[in-house]
Amino acid sequence: MRCQCRQCGDGSCLSNGRKTMIWTNSKRVVMFGAIGLWMLVISGCVSQSEHNTKVAELKELKATLVKTQETVSQLQKDLDAGKDRIEQAEQAAKNAESKVEALELENVDLKNQAKKLSEVEKRLSELQKDLDDAKSQGEESKAQVSKLQKDLDDAKSQVAEAKTHASQLQKDLDSAKARADAAENAAKDSEAKVKKLEQENAALQDQVKKLSDAETKVSQLEKELNDAKAQVEKPD
Repeated sequence: MRCQCRQCGDGSCLSNGRKTMIWTNSKRVVMFGAIGLWMLVISGCVSQSEHNTKVAELKELKATLVKTQETVSQLQKDLDAGKDRIEQAEQAAKNAESKVEALELENVDLKNQAKKLSEVEKRLSELQKDLDDAKSQGEESKAQVSKLQKDLDDAKSQVAEAKTHASQLQKDLDSAKARADAAENAAKDSEAKVKKLEQENAALQDQVKKLSDAETKVSQLEKELNDAKAQVEKPD
Protein backbone atom coordinates (compact mmCIF):
# COMPACT_ATOMS: atom_id res chain seq x y z
CA MET A 1 0.00 0.00 0.00
CA ARG A 2 1.38 3.41 -1.02
CA CYS A 3 1.00 6.56 1.04
CA GLN A 4 -1.34 9.24 -0.36
CA CYS A 5 -0.37 12.11 1.93
CA ARG A 6 0.74 15.47 0.51
CA GLN A 7 4.10 15.35 2.24
CA CYS A 8 5.60 12.49 0.28
CA GLY A 9 3.12 10.88 -2.13
CA ASP A 10 5.52 8.00 -2.74
CA GLY A 11 5.16 5.90 0.40
CA SER A 12 8.38 7.13 2.01
CA CYS A 13 6.62 8.39 5.13
CA LEU A 14 5.30 4.86 5.79
CA SER A 15 8.87 3.59 5.73
CA ASN A 16 9.97 6.44 8.01
CA GLY A 17 7.08 5.64 10.36
CA ARG A 18 8.15 2.01 10.59
CA LYS A 19 11.74 3.05 11.27
CA THR A 20 10.57 5.45 14.00
CA MET A 21 8.39 2.75 15.59
CA ILE A 22 11.26 0.21 15.50
CA TRP A 23 13.64 2.80 16.99
CA THR A 24 11.16 3.81 19.72
CA ASN A 25 10.34 0.22 20.71
CA SER A 26 14.03 -0.66 20.75
CA LYS A 27 14.80 2.35 22.97
CA ARG A 28 12.01 1.30 25.33
CA VAL A 29 13.39 -2.24 25.54
CA VAL A 30 16.89 -0.92 26.28
CA MET A 31 15.61 1.72 28.74
CA PHE A 32 13.38 -0.64 30.75
CA GLY A 33 16.02 -3.35 30.62
CA ALA A 34 18.68 -0.90 31.82
CA ILE A 35 16.44 0.38 34.64
CA GLY A 36 15.66 -3.14 35.78
CA LEU A 37 19.29 -4.18 35.60
CA TRP A 38 20.34 -1.07 37.51
CA MET A 39 17.84 -1.91 40.26
CA LEU A 40 19.35 -5.39 40.40
CA VAL A 41 22.82 -3.84 40.67
CA ILE A 42 21.63 -1.63 43.55
CA SER A 43 20.00 -4.58 45.28
CA GLY A 44 23.15 -6.65 44.81
CA CYS A 45 21.45 -9.39 42.71
CA VAL A 46 23.48 -8.48 39.58
CA SER A 47 27.04 -7.21 39.41
CA GLN A 48 27.97 -3.98 37.62
CA SER A 49 29.88 -5.89 34.91
CA GLU A 50 26.88 -8.17 34.29
CA HIS A 51 24.68 -5.08 34.11
CA ASN A 52 26.98 -3.46 31.51
CA THR A 53 27.09 -6.67 29.45
CA LYS A 54 23.28 -6.98 29.36
CA VAL A 55 22.86 -3.32 28.37
CA ALA A 56 25.42 -3.70 25.56
CA GLU A 57 23.58 -6.79 24.29
CA LEU A 58 20.26 -4.93 24.24
CA LYS A 59 21.76 -1.97 22.34
CA GLU A 60 23.40 -4.26 19.80
CA LEU A 61 20.12 -6.11 19.20
CA LYS A 62 18.32 -2.79 18.69
CA ALA A 63 20.87 -1.61 16.10
CA THR A 64 20.75 -4.95 14.28
CA LEU A 65 16.95 -4.84 14.10
CA VAL A 66 16.87 -1.34 12.57
CA LYS A 67 19.61 -2.12 10.02
CA THR A 68 17.98 -5.41 8.97
CA GLN A 69 14.56 -3.83 8.45
CA GLU A 70 16.10 -1.11 6.24
CA THR A 71 17.96 -3.71 4.17
CA VAL A 72 14.78 -5.82 3.74
CA SER A 73 12.86 -2.74 2.53
CA GLN A 74 15.54 -1.82 -0.05
CA LEU A 75 15.86 -5.38 -1.37
CA GLN A 76 12.08 -5.61 -1.77
CA LYS A 77 12.11 -2.40 -3.84
CA ASP A 78 14.93 -3.78 -6.03
CA LEU A 79 13.08 -7.07 -6.46
CA ASP A 80 9.86 -5.30 -7.52
CA ALA A 81 11.79 -3.14 -9.99
CA GLY A 82 13.46 -6.21 -11.48
CA LYS A 83 10.08 -7.94 -11.93
CA ASP A 84 8.70 -4.83 -13.65
CA ARG A 85 11.64 -4.87 -16.07
CA ILE A 86 11.03 -8.55 -16.83
CA GLU A 87 7.33 -7.88 -17.54
CA GLN A 88 8.26 -5.04 -19.89
CA ALA A 89 10.85 -7.17 -21.67
CA GLU A 90 8.39 -10.08 -22.00
CA GLN A 91 5.77 -7.72 -23.43
CA ALA A 92 8.31 -6.35 -25.91
CA ALA A 93 9.22 -9.92 -26.89
CA LYS A 94 5.52 -10.77 -27.41
CA ASN A 95 5.08 -7.69 -29.59
CA ALA A 96 8.15 -8.63 -31.59
CA GLU A 97 6.87 -12.20 -32.00
CA SER A 98 3.55 -10.88 -33.29
CA LYS A 99 5.41 -8.73 -35.82
CA VAL A 100 7.54 -11.70 -36.87
CA GLU A 101 4.42 -13.84 -37.34
CA ALA A 102 2.89 -11.15 -39.54
CA LEU A 103 6.08 -10.87 -41.56
CA GLU A 104 6.29 -14.63 -41.89
CA LEU A 105 2.81 -14.56 -43.40
CA GLU A 106 4.05 -11.89 -45.77
CA ASN A 107 7.04 -14.10 -46.46
CA VAL A 108 4.69 -16.90 -47.48
CA ASP A 109 3.00 -14.42 -49.78
CA LEU A 110 6.44 -13.45 -51.07
CA LYS A 111 7.23 -17.08 -51.87
CA ASN A 112 3.93 -17.38 -53.71
CA GLN A 113 4.80 -14.27 -55.66
CA ALA A 114 8.23 -15.72 -56.36
CA LYS A 115 6.51 -18.77 -57.75
CA LYS A 116 4.36 -16.54 -59.92
CA LEU A 117 7.50 -14.65 -60.87
CA SER A 118 9.00 -17.89 -62.12
CA GLU A 119 5.90 -18.50 -64.19
CA VAL A 120 6.04 -14.96 -65.54
CA GLU A 121 9.70 -15.38 -66.43
CA LYS A 122 8.85 -18.61 -68.21
CA ARG A 123 6.10 -16.82 -70.08
CA LEU A 124 8.54 -14.00 -70.80
CA SER A 125 10.94 -16.49 -72.35
CA GLU A 126 8.16 -17.91 -74.47
CA LEU A 127 7.12 -14.43 -75.60
CA GLN A 128 10.70 -13.57 -76.42
CA LYS A 129 10.91 -16.70 -78.56
CA ASP A 130 7.63 -15.84 -80.24
CA LEU A 131 8.86 -12.29 -80.81
CA ASP A 132 12.04 -13.54 -82.39
CA ASP A 133 10.02 -15.88 -84.59
CA ALA A 134 7.66 -13.06 -85.57
CA LYS A 135 10.52 -10.73 -86.46
CA SER A 136 11.90 -13.37 -88.76
CA GLN A 137 8.65 -13.41 -90.70
CA GLY A 138 9.09 -9.86 -91.95
CA GLU A 139 6.69 -6.96 -92.46
CA GLU A 140 3.50 -9.02 -92.55
CA SER A 141 3.98 -9.85 -88.90
CA LYS A 142 4.44 -6.27 -87.62
CA ALA A 143 1.04 -6.20 -85.93
CA GLN A 144 1.75 -9.45 -84.16
CA VAL A 145 5.21 -8.20 -83.26
CA SER A 146 3.71 -5.03 -81.74
CA LYS A 147 1.31 -7.07 -79.60
CA LEU A 148 4.06 -9.42 -78.50
CA GLN A 149 6.28 -6.45 -77.64
CA LYS A 150 3.52 -4.99 -75.47
CA ASP A 151 3.08 -8.33 -73.72
CA LEU A 152 6.81 -8.54 -73.24
CA ASP A 153 6.97 -5.03 -71.70
CA ASP A 154 4.07 -5.87 -69.37
CA ALA A 155 5.80 -9.04 -68.25
CA LYS A 156 9.05 -7.17 -67.57
CA SER A 157 7.13 -4.59 -65.52
CA GLN A 158 5.53 -7.36 -63.44
CA VAL A 159 8.93 -8.95 -62.82
CA ALA A 160 10.45 -5.63 -61.62
CA GLU A 161 7.43 -4.99 -59.37
CA ALA A 162 7.62 -8.45 -57.80
CA LYS A 163 11.37 -8.08 -57.15
CA THR A 164 10.87 -4.70 -55.43
CA HIS A 165 8.10 -6.08 -53.21
CA ALA A 166 10.20 -9.14 -52.34
CA SER A 167 13.15 -6.93 -51.34
CA GLN A 168 10.97 -4.78 -49.04
CA LEU A 169 9.40 -7.82 -47.35
CA GLN A 170 12.84 -9.28 -46.70
CA LYS A 171 14.02 -6.02 -45.10
CA ASP A 172 10.92 -5.93 -42.83
CA LEU A 173 11.47 -9.55 -41.81
CA ASP A 174 15.15 -8.96 -40.94
CA SER A 175 14.26 -5.85 -38.90
CA ALA A 176 11.56 -7.68 -36.92
CA LYS A 177 13.89 -10.59 -36.16
CA ALA A 178 16.56 -8.17 -34.91
CA ARG A 179 14.04 -6.49 -32.58
CA ALA A 180 12.86 -9.87 -31.30
CA ASP A 181 16.47 -10.91 -30.54
CA ALA A 182 17.07 -7.63 -28.67
CA ALA A 183 13.89 -8.08 -26.59
CA GLU A 184 14.87 -11.67 -25.76
CA ASN A 185 18.34 -10.56 -24.61
CA ALA A 186 16.79 -7.82 -22.42
CA ALA A 187 14.45 -10.39 -20.83
CA LYS A 188 17.41 -12.71 -20.06
CA ASP A 189 19.36 -9.83 -18.43
CA SER A 190 16.34 -8.90 -16.25
CA GLU A 191 15.84 -12.54 -15.19
CA ALA A 192 19.50 -12.74 -14.14
CA LYS A 193 19.12 -9.58 -12.02
CA VAL A 194 15.96 -10.92 -10.34
CA LYS A 195 17.70 -14.23 -9.60
CA LYS A 196 20.53 -12.35 -7.92
CA LEU A 197 18.07 -10.28 -5.85
CA GLU A 198 16.23 -13.43 -4.80
CA GLN A 199 19.52 -14.97 -3.64
CA GLU A 200 20.30 -11.84 -1.62
CA ASN A 201 16.78 -11.93 -0.16
CA ALA A 202 17.28 -15.58 0.87
CA ALA A 203 20.49 -14.61 2.67
CA LEU A 204 18.67 -11.75 4.36
CA GLN A 205 15.88 -14.07 5.49
CA ASP A 206 18.56 -16.08 7.27
CA GLN A 207 19.66 -12.89 9.05
CA VAL A 208 16.03 -12.17 9.95
CA LYS A 209 15.77 -15.66 11.48
CA LYS A 210 18.88 -14.98 13.54
CA LEU A 211 17.34 -11.68 14.62
CA SER A 212 14.16 -13.50 15.64
CA ASP A 213 16.26 -15.84 17.77
CA ALA A 214 17.92 -12.79 19.31
CA GLU A 215 14.51 -11.25 20.06
CA THR A 216 13.52 -14.49 21.77
CA LYS A 217 16.67 -14.22 23.85
CA VAL A 218 15.75 -10.61 24.76
CA SER A 219 12.29 -11.78 25.81
CA GLN A 220 13.89 -14.46 27.99
CA LEU A 221 16.21 -11.86 29.53
CA GLU A 222 13.24 -9.61 30.30
CA LYS A 223 11.44 -12.54 31.93
CA GLU A 224 14.51 -13.31 34.01
CA LEU A 225 14.73 -9.61 34.90
CA ASN A 226 11.08 -9.50 36.00
CA ASP A 227 11.58 -12.65 38.04
CA ALA A 228 14.63 -11.10 39.67
CA LYS A 229 12.71 -7.88 40.41
CA ALA A 230 9.88 -9.88 41.92
CA GLN A 231 12.38 -11.76 44.05
CA VAL A 232 13.94 -8.45 45.21
CA GLU A 233 10.58 -6.86 46.00
CA LYS A 234 9.35 -9.99 47.81
CA PRO A 235 9.26 -9.29 51.56
CA ASP A 236 11.66 -11.33 53.66
